[in-house]
Amino acid sequence: MRGVAALLLVGAALPAATVTLLDGTQRDQTLTDPAVLASLPLADLDRIVLGPLDPPKAGLGVWLADGSWIPATRLGAREKDVLRIEGPLGIVSVPLGQVRGWGPVDPPSASQDRVVLGGGPVEGQITGLSPDGMLTIRTSLDPDPIAVPVADIPVASIRVADVPPRLPALLVTLAEDRPPVRLQATPAGLALALGGSVVTLTTGTLVVDGPRRQWLSALAPQEVRDEGAFGIVWPWKRDTDLDGGPLRLGGQRYATGVSVHSAATIRWNLGGAYVRLRSLIGIADLVAPEGDATVALVADGQVRWQEPRLRGGDAPRALDLDLTGVQTLTLTVGLGERYDIGDHVTLADPYLVRH
Repeated sequence: MRGVAALLLVGAALPAATVTLLDGTQRDQTLTDPAVLASLPLADLDRIVLGPLDPPKAGLGVWLADGSWIPATRLGAREKDVLRIEGPLGIVSVPLGQVRGWGPVDPPSASQDRVVLGGGPVEGQITGLSPDGMLTIRTSLDPDPIAVPVADIPVASIRVADVPPRLPALLVTLAEDRPPVRLQATPAGLALALGGSVVTLTTGTLVVDGPRRQWLSALAPQEVRDEGAFGIVWPWKRDTDLDGGPLRLGGQRYATGVSVHSAATIRWNLGGAYVRLRSLIGIADLVAPEGDATVALVADGQVRWQEPRLRGGDAPRALDLDLTGVQTLTLTVGLGERYDIGDHVTLADPYLVRH
C-alpha cells in the first residue's frame, strides 16, 4: 500500500478528497465533517485520496493482532490492560490482548511472551498491565510476577490470537516499510479497527478493503506447479518475498502480494465471479538488478498480458485486466536468458474486483 497519513486533533474538518471507484472512475468529494466518510458507499470504492505526503521512516512501532502497525514514541497505560500509544497518530489505546508486541522490528513468533529489559531478554507469560503503566510478566525462575514500567520496555513479543480483519476497512500505511493500520469509518470519524480510538486525517490515501475486493494472495490456487531449474525449486509465497522477508518492489514495501520463481505455473479458479485484476508486477527488490523472466497471464486459455523479458531493476508495470466471465486465471513464469538467476517475480498488492 502507498497510503500515508498526517493526523490532527479530533474534530478538525477534512479536506476535499478524490474518490476512485472500483470501476476506475473518479469523483471529487467534499468531506466537511468526519461523519461523511461513514456515509460513503465503501463497498464500491477503491481508494480515497486526501492529499500527498512523503512517508516517514519507520522506527519504534506497535504491531496489532489484525496485522496493523502503529508508529509510537512512548507507551503507557490508558486503564487496566489497555495499552496507551503516543506517536504520530496522537494518543490512541488498544486492549493489551490485541497487541502482538512492539519494537523496531516485527515481533517474532515464539512459544512464550518475551520482553527486553536493561539486563537482556526475559521470557515467560505477560499477566497484565496496571493503570499506572506497570507490565507484569511471570517467569519460570521466579514464582512472583515481575513488574516493569511499560515505558521502559523497548521490545516486547506477546502471544495473542490473530484477529480476522473486519470489512470494510480503510488501510493507511504510516511508514513505507511497515504494514498498514486498519481503520473503520464511524459517525464520530475514523477509528482504529482494534481499540476504537478516533483519529482525523488531513492528508494521505485511504485504501478501501471492502467486500468487492479480493486480494489474490488470499485466494487459494486451484493448481500450483513449482518446477524450478537444475533440480532447485523455490516454492511460491504469499504476502512475503521468496526468502520469507518483507515484500518490496520498486523501493516500496507491500503488505500483500504473490512471489513466484521460474519456472512455475499457478492457476486460480475464478468461476466468473470477478470483473478485473489490478496489480503491479516486476522483479523483487531483493534480487534486483538480477532477474530476467518470461511472464504471462492467461484467462481461459487466452493470453491477456505477457512480457518476454521482465528484468530486475526495471520499474514495476501496472496491470489492469478485464476478467469479466473468466473461469480460470493462470500465471506462468518461465526461464529468461540467464536461466533462473534472480527470477523472483512479484505481483504487488494484486486484487480482483467482484461483480
